[in-house]
Amino acid sequence: MDVAYDHIQEEVLSPDEAAKKEEDSKRKQSSLNNEFQEAYRSISASPWGAKLGGFLSDVKKQGESYYKEAQQEASTTGEEVLKGFSDLRTTLVNRARSMSAGQQTQDPQTEALNNL
Repeated sequence: MDVAYDHIQEEVLSPDEAAKKEEDSKRKQSSLNNEFQEAYRSISASPWGAKLGGFLSDVKKQGESYYKEAQQEASTTGEEVLKGFSDLRTTLVNRARSMSAGQQTQDPQTEALNNL
């Protein structure tokens, strides 16, 4: 019943009143954004807000530096791992060749594998 009454009421309103009603609803929607902005301004203007902002800025800078260092270490470690796998593959190929040919090579890595 209320919905029907509201619909009738909207038809009865003059165009000026309808525009005013729409403007009020827009103002209510934008007021949440305004409240957030006002809260941010008041916090950043207070002394403890400035300290908190400085702390968060330091945390961000340290996090970025740790990230860069970790990225460089990961790159270096990746290269070392790739080299290690290449060496392992070469050793396994040499061992397989020596086993298939029945020959013992004088390679120290192959001898170490044979002694295992």
